[in-house]
Amino acid sequence: MTAGSMTFTPSDSSAATTLTAGSVTSTVADADYLAGGIWLIAPDNATRAADYEFGAFADGSDPFMQSNLAAVTGPATYIGDATGVYSLRETEGLTVGFLEADVILTANFGDANGLGTISGRMTGFVADGYPEEGTMILGAASIGAQNSGFFRGAVTGADGERSYTGHWGGQFFGNGQADGRPGSVAGTFGAHSTDDAVSFLGAFGAHK
Repeated sequence: MTAGSMTFTPSDSSAATTLTAGSVTSTVADADYLAGGIWLIAPDNATRAADYEFGAFADGSDPFMQSNLAAVTGPATYIGDATGVYSLRETEGLTVGFLEADVILTANFGDANGLGTISGRMTGFVADGYPEEGTMILGAASIGAQNSGFFRGAVTGADGERSYTGHWGGQFFGNGQADGRPGSVAGTFGAHSTDDAVSFLGAFGAHK
């Protein structure tokens, strides 16, 4: 900044930060972040879904410490976004495009199922810029004792025309939260319609 001031007020009610001209002389790298996305290989001569290769990944810089998992109890809600790629096979040919969605997850740590469970749903789908109907249920998955609480569960859902089944999974990130629970969660998902006309996969990230 060369003049004036700017105040940043966090949404979690923590202390605001005011910057003034000349007050910042160095930058500090963010030590807690999520990264995820999708990749697609589309050969020039592709004519069917099997000709395409899709992939998704999700990771973070601060995996939740395995040693902390046993001490975590209580519920936590995580809200975030998902991005993905889909293929639609019709009589006219094959369509491949990109999708986005909203994600909400609820973790119940330290319940009767050992370290607990996590479940949620994906809504608000947008495919190639157009809103789409549909809800994908991210079925309850047991939180594992290894790999930063890695979990894996089933996906079920419908969009008004088709029903879907698949799988989802992920792990927790973000140590040092005041309540002791992970600060974020990230992972991947994938499903296909029961008539095999539609397939999709992607990655998600959500924060507490």
